[in-house]
Amino acid sequence: MGKEIDLSKTRTFENLLAHENAVICAAITDMELCEKTPDKTRVINVSATIELIKRLNINKTHIVFLSTNQVFDGKKPYQNPYAPRKPINEYGKQKAQVEKFIENIPNACILRLSKVIHPDLELLKNWKNSIADRKEIYAFADMTLSPININEVAKKIDTLVKQKATGIYQLSGARDITYYEFAQDFAEMNGYSRNLVTKDTWEGKLGSEPPKYTSMLNV
Repeated sequence: MGKEIDLSKTRTFENLLAHENAVICAAITDMELCEKTPDKTRVINVSATIELIKRLNINKTHIVFLSTNQVFDGKKPYQNPYAPRKPINEYGKQKAQVEKFIENIPNACILRLSKVIHPDLELLKNWKNSIADRKEIYAFADMTLSPININEVAKKIDTLVKQKATGIYQLSGARDITYYEFAQDFAEMNGYSRNLVTKDTWEGKLGSEPPKYTSMLNV
């Protein structure tokens, strides 16, 4: 095992050992933070990430880079992997920039993901605590997600690593649903009434307008 690698401290890249495979999943994923402090988040999400990719490439390490549906403008669902990148927010712009760089790395692939759902997701933990106390939860009725389970993500990454895959891959939920619909399903799944969910709007709460659609074609 090598020592810890810290994207905020590129000098730690000197700790890198020769590895057969690397999955780059570390990033600042808070979209609001990316909008508010683009210069600071770009240091991590673009500059340091590209530097790490360069270091890994020297050792001919196979790389899987985790990206996002946010590289698209979200004007239509089921986006094709080779459709033009048209990000409408800072986080998407940062991921798109790294994608463009990694396309020139011969021993690497890109895996774009829609919204990944897992038990430690802060949003779900907050919702669960609220409904357990019979308190209303508020969810956006004008913002969509295309949820995928973290176990699906792990299986896809494992396949790409074993295949030493190159190119662009995507993993998305089957359809776009609103956060309001998702929250209703979540409440019901946990044994509570769907009536505990109240419609909310993203307007005035997010730094930029979210994409209308987030789903992609699975490849």
